Amino acid sequence: MRADTSMRVTYWPRGTVMATAEDVPSGASLRARMVVEQFDKNTINAASLTELQRAAGDGLLAQATAGYVRWIAAKADGGDLRAELRELHAKLRKDISGDEHRRSPDQTAGLALGIYMFIQFAVDLGAIGQDDGTALWDNSWSKLCATRTAQVAERREEDPVTMFIESIPEVLASGMAHVAGRDGEVPQDVGDPAPLGWRRRSSTFYEERGGDLTTVESTHMPLGDLIGWVDGGQLWLLPAAAFKAVETLLRGQGKALPITASTLGKRLRDAGQLLEPGEDGRPAKMVKVGGQAIRVFVMRRDSVLEEGEGVPL
Repeated sequence: MRADTSMRVTYWPRGTVMATAEDVPSGASLRARMVVEQFDKNTINAASLTELQRAAGDGLLAQATAGYVRWIAAKADGGDLRAELRELHAKLRKDISGDEHRRSPDQTAGLALGIYMFIQFAVDLGAIGQDDGTALWDNSWSKLCATRTAQVAERREEDPVTMFIESIPEVLASGMAHVAGRDGEVPQDVGDPAPLGWRRRSSTFYEERGGDLTTVESTHMPLGDLIGWVDGGQLWLLPAAAFKAVETLLRGQGKALPITASTLGKRLRDAGQLLEPGEDGRPAKMVKVGGQAIRVFVMRRDSVLEEGEGVPL
């Protein structure tokens, strides 16, 4: 759309872009708009590739493509090809199950549609038999579905909500930040507070009698910035502070959250990760900590933090 929300001219693609790369582009939304097939040097059948390259040099692949275009044109002249393709695409898309980005099934169904039509072309011309065509289609559809399943799993890792939630324990364990009890001190309902960003510290002093060096009872000190509090089974995260800590962690890994802190809150709410959104419709809820009213993301503690069995300190 233009800045005034009016629609721009639609440019329909006249082909499919196929590209190779050493890495997959980052971003869940971008990945949903492509089909990614990952392979290594052992994936390629060198003998088959050599045969195809020779056929291409002899012009056979160009002839096959020209024949396919003529076959498609004849079908378009003889009936409503557009409606037929639209119906077949919808059927293929419906057969694709799973928790998907809305655009992802379109990409897989589009590729499947192209493969299906080319197989029909080969069968009609007698290049392959009907049984071979059916077997080729079944194998192709199975491979496409397997590729899609693997891609969905990888794309979830690029989802901002998943990235944020899975980064919080690492941020705390690394000492980049900490969460405290509501009194601002080390939480009292955990065994080892290290996963929450706290480290044990032992103090020493000289006794007045004898001058012996004695170690006093260990205490704990917080590491890094405060990004929230734990309250029973809830975790209260400061939106800006937690977002900044996660961004710092991801930047060191060559990654980044592809959204802003305010958008992250909406995504967390829409994903059902917020136990108690704000009363005014905002993702962050107003709570009282140390006598101050502060907006926080209220989340389930055990869905974010990696803690052992809690025992009093």
